[in-house]
Amino acid sequence: MLEDDLRIPELVWRWKDLEHLEMETKPSSFLEAVAEIGRNCPRFVGLKVCGLIGREDAKVLERCLSELKHLELSKSYLTKDELLVVIGGCRKLETLTIKDCLGFQADDEILKLVSRIERFEHEGSTLLDDYGVIVVDNRFMGRKENVLHHLGNPNFEIIRLDLVHPLLLEVDQIYHLACPGLPFTNLKYSRVEIDEVRFEWAECMLDYI
Repeated sequence: MLEDDLRIPELVWRWKDLEHLEMETKPSSFLEAVAEIGRNCPRFVGLKVCGLIGREDAKVLERCLSELKHLELSKSYLTKDELLVVIGGCRKLETLTIKDCLGFQADDEILKLVSRIERFEHEGSTLLDDYGVIVVDNRFMGRKENVLHHLGNPNFEIIRLDLVHPLLLEVDQIYHLACPGLPFTNLKYSRVEIDEVRFEWAECMLDYI
């Protein structure tokens, strides 16, 4: 819920004894929440989240959760570069679960680095090159810079469009990976506007299925 997104960093700040956190989707406040965990939760050992794991997300995990023991990022968009940052920074990992992800394949380099991890699960994860990927974004909260490193890939396409408008595409799978939330990074939008966009996008995604 919208109010929950707003309160995640604040709640984490209050949960000094927090050890594990599971989130169905990556909230817009993910960077702030992880930073608060790193500062205020010395017993924290386990995180589960799903979504688009970008460069800044990987870096904040490396910087703030170096003591992490259990991490699950299954069904996320996660490239090899970001995965290597996480593996290199979270050196005390005992379990790493990254099943059904798009953006990497467990090659020899990755397998060598994760050999120290007791349980590594990556079944179903595949390279971006194995599929054609179309990103649809209205840039309401996102930035083109987040995907610049993919623009030279012939299997990657980005369309600037608000999904409340019709879009005719033939696709096999749909991932709803990004949705505006709180805390606000641009205060010209009201809470009502943000709320309307979130629910309209979710409803439109269901219409496309």
